[in-house]
Amino acid sequence: MTVRDKYGTIDSFTQVIREYSEYIREDEADIEYIREKEKGGVQAYSLPNNEVIANTHLLDINYRLRIMLASYSMGLEIEELRKQYIVIAPLFAETWNGITTVVPILQMLSIGILINIDDVYFDKLVQVVEKDGRKDFSLDFLIHYRKPDWNISLNSYIQKSPYQHIQNIVTMAQSDKKEAVICLKQYLTKYWYKGHSSEAWYNLHKKDINSYFGYWSFESGALVKVLGLDDSSLKGLQYYPYDMVHWNEK
Repeated sequence: MTVRDKYGTIDSFTQVIREYSEYIREDEADIEYIREKEKGGVQAYSLPNNEVIANTHLLDINYRLRIMLASYSMGLEIEELRKQYIVIAPLFAETWNGITTVVPILQMLSIGILINIDDVYFDKLVQVVEKDGRKDFSLDFLIHYRKPDWNISLNSYIQKSPYQHIQNIVTMAQSDKKEAVICLKQYLTKYWYKGHSSEAWYNLHKKDINSYFGYWSFESGALVKVLGLDDSSLKGLQYYPYDMVHWNEK
């Protein structure tokens, strides 16, 4: 097994997976406790029981997503990620209460495209975007790939930085795919990481390596697949998930 993310090690990513798995086990036990209280008409905490359960599920989505990213970062096979994906997708649809940051849903849509996930799971993510109701070019473009009737909103972004550059890559690919790859490379090297400076995980590799799960621009891989780009020049480039783009070519 070869580690895919240079900042971590097999040991550090294993620790991350173990830690977040324990959080999930604790949350599941807490949810069971709250449900028992609810049956007896007792509020377990200051917030209503159902609200606490929903909030806990939201935390678990993030934990599971981080486990999936850590699994990819440490070099696990894509089939292992598929197993994790089909657990996370329904949780999104059941509990996500609005897109505050586009990163998790964009990651899930992109990974779903890259690993050829079945529609029954991909559609769970589409439901989240549909329910949110806001327009976003990146989300719309990826959904349109799997759902051709889905409308693409131009010049619309829930989160402008760094995703405003994606429309330019898509537009360029219509006339010059080589130039589109150059634009994508610039997106990865100049805009992607810096554009996430407001995210809680920004610079996590410097703050706490034992909580670091990996930095990956899965939407870049999805763009390569959807647009039919030659990504040979992107192999080994930081943040680019080359192995996930080519996992089923063996």
